[in-house]
Amino acid sequence: MNITLHTGMTTATITTDGAYITSLADERGDVFYPLQQLTTSDGGRKTRGGCHVCLPNFGPGGASGLAQHGFGRTSQWQVVEHTSDRVELMLKGNSAYAGLESRLVYTVAEHQLAMQLTLVNIGEDELLVAPAFHPYFAYDGVPVLDGQPLSDLAPLAETIFVDGPTRQLVTGLRTITLQSEGLPRWAVWTDGLGSYLCVEPTHSGNSFADSPAHAAALVPEQTARYGVRVGW
Repeated sequence: MNITLHTGMTTATITTDGAYITSLADERGDVFYPLQQLTTSDGGRKTRGGCHVCLPNFGPGGASGLAQHGFGRTSQWQVVEHTSDRVELMLKGNSAYAGLESRLVYTVAEHQLAMQLTLVNIGEDELLVAPAFHPYFAYDGVPVLDGQPLSDLAPLAETIFVDGPTRQLVTGLRTITLQSEGLPRWAVWTDGLGSYLCVEPTHSGNSFADSPAHAAALVPEQTARYGVRVGW
């Protein structure tokens, strides 16, 4: 199911399949690189573009056995509420995460997008969580991150992590400001398959694989909230 949100000339399209934002655009064109399949040098196909939540983990699942970036992007979400500029989606977990209830709210304003994730442990066991958002920003020319031109993007294939509550990205057509809540560690990445740069607010990077103790322990009946605001 596809859902379109809009305020003025700013529009976002969301699918309940993985809760992806498949496109974000305004009167000047794409803000997010549109979701699509791209071909790798060895002929493989990769899904790139848009934005998705990484839930309950960002990066490798490590000892948890969870897939890269978790199960949120591969699950069918339910629509809780939908207006012209806002949608709330809900997902109930399964297996070891059967006690995790996740809610995503996407809100569009003029030249703004807000994404909020709320996690509730409705089960009886402690759950490790270290979520993130994974936006693909379209760019033209040389992108500039926090005042630094990124003329050589090759090193970003290995992912660079930076810390702090805000980031600023100049994409050619726009100056984009990102402000996170509960997601202080940013992953900066691109694989060069298209003209996109990912600036991803994460809870604690690849903590499920590298430092599980850095993930948050969500105890029964506990609620945790995470979010990011994108403005340009």
